[in-house]
Amino acid sequence: MHHTLAERAATEVSVEDAQSLPFRFSGRTDEYFRIWIVNLALTIVTLGVYSAWAKVRSERYFYGNTSVGGTPFEYLAEPLAILKGRAIAAVLLLAYVGSSQISPLLNLWVLALLALLFPWMLTRSLAFRARYSAWRSIRFGFDGRYGSAFKLYIWYPFLTIFTLYLLFPIVARQQAEWMANHHRYGGTPLRFQSDNSQFYAIYLLATVCAVGVGFMIAILMGWAMDLMRMLDAAGAESVLALVGGVAYLGMFAIGVYVRASVANLMWNGIEVGGCRFRSTISGWEMAWLFFTNTLAIICTLGLAYPWARIRVARYRAEHLYFVPMGDPDQFFADAAGNAPAFGSEAGDLFDVDISW
Repeated sequence: MHHTLAERAATEVSVEDAQSLPFRFSGRTDEYFRIWIVNLALTIVTLGVYSAWAKVRSERYFYGNTSVGGTPFEYLAEPLAILKGRAIAAVLLLAYVGSSQISPLLNLWVLALLALLFPWMLTRSLAFRARYSAWRSIRFGFDGRYGSAFKLYIWYPFLTIFTLYLLFPIVARQQAEWMANHHRYGGTPLRFQSDNSQFYAIYLLATVCAVGVGFMIAILMGWAMDLMRMLDAAGAESVLALVGGVAYLGMFAIGVYVRASVANLMWNGIEVGGCRFRSTISGWEMAWLFFTNTLAIICTLGLAYPWARIRVARYRAEHLYFVPMGDPDQFFADAAGNAPAFGSEAGDLFDVDISW
């Protein structure tokens, strides 16, 4: 049953009154830089094979430096499982690129095959990440299935084309609901509630901003066309690259805003065992963070990447709180007591991580 906005507001007031446990991130740029530079060198030397081990080292650093109530998270995955997922991803990428060199029709078939495989890759990656993540020695879990993922990530978005994407915010809410409701902490399932209007507000603002960026690009193109008549070929290409860069950064910022705002809604709408989360992440602050990070990475030829990643992790942690209700010890006891046996899940041969 969906709560009304007034009921949600009342709930949020009671949540504020409870004792919140803030997330903390204690990672440092100099520490992560040493991990990153070694990972990068070994990945290049081994032609990418070491990237699975590199990911495990990086994830363990970030998990281990993120804590709630003084207890850090744990990343428990082994590199070989990640290497298996990356081998699958590499084969699919080669099939797509190779087919484009052979025949446009074949390339279209491969693209259709990838669309059919995407829900499988999504569910397996989410299951992998959840299964090998733990807090207070209690693992997370994810039991989403291919059929529902196909409907929500392929079929419904395709149908929204015929509504001029007017129904896409509803699909986005259903995707968030599916993703949250199929996660569990130990044996305690997560529950997610939100209103369609909250998603419409995000996408409406993003659409208005996208129109504004398009208008600005049109003005810049008019100015660029006049300028290009007075320049040589190299100068004209530079002007076009500048306009293209402005367009990319504008749309990139809007994309980050949407992603951060939806994540904010998800955290604030999740309930697990009577406990909740409180997220104060700002979509525009996150967009500015990514914008300045991108500029720094470009200007330093990539060397600022560790600083940028630490910066994002710290911002997210500083704006997220866990709000326990009732007896926290009973909550952890219930989560641990109802947790499925890990051994029975670890035998899944399709347990892969496709993400990079």
